Amino acid sequence: MSKGKFSYAFKVATTICCLIGLSASFITSTNIYSTLAYYTTLSNIVVLLFYIILCIILPFKKNVVKTNAYAQIKGAVVMIIFLTFMVYSISLQPLGFAMGAEKVPLDRIFRLSNIFVHFVTPIMVFLDYFILDVKGNFKYSYVPLWTLFPALYPIYVYINADLGARFVNVGGSVKYAYFFLDKDKIGIEGVVGYLALMWIIYEMCCLAFVFIDGAIKRHKEKRN
Repeated sequence: MSKGKFSYAFKVATTICCLIGLSASFITSTNIYSTLAYYTTLSNIVVLLFYIILCIILPFKKNVVKTNAYAQIKGAVVMIIFLTFMVYSISLQPLGFAMGAEKVPLDRIFRLSNIFVHFVTPIMVFLDYFILDVKGNFKYSYVPLWTLFPALYPIYVYINADLGARFVNVGGSVKYAYFFLDKDKIGIEGVVGYLALMWIIYEMCCLAFVFIDGAIKRHKEKRN
């Protein structure tokens, strides 16, 4: 199999994995709107839409993956889903957080959805970039775009709460989805502190991502 065909097949596989995770999430959900409102779900939907569109375009425009527009959007997709993986692994999983669950223990389909949306899809997206994407196309000027989606999410959550929406979960916040957004429990200062820390870490990861992307290109050029 040629590299081009393998790359396309891997992107199709990533699309399928994302679809499996989202489908399982909605199948096990007792409140579709609640499930749809989580950052995890929204970030997976972003990934799904990106890869569906990409898989449609690629057979006709193979060089699209070398464009600046692709680099901007692909970098955003990688970082958006990376944040899902990072926050869940570090902050939520240790607390027994279960998005959309009403009780524990969790059934098999729920555990499947949890694994796919938090681990399988993010890892597939990262591997697609790391193994198959052209390196050296990311720029530091792209970072503000990559930050936009995560920055808007807390605003969305608080508007949701004011409209009376509620989240179904175990180990999280019924009103604000995640414990670090629950201003009723940890106060405004607590929320600001958590978000500031997460923003700093996320920004550092974005900048490191651009640097490493360029370093990989420079290393390959030296070898050649």
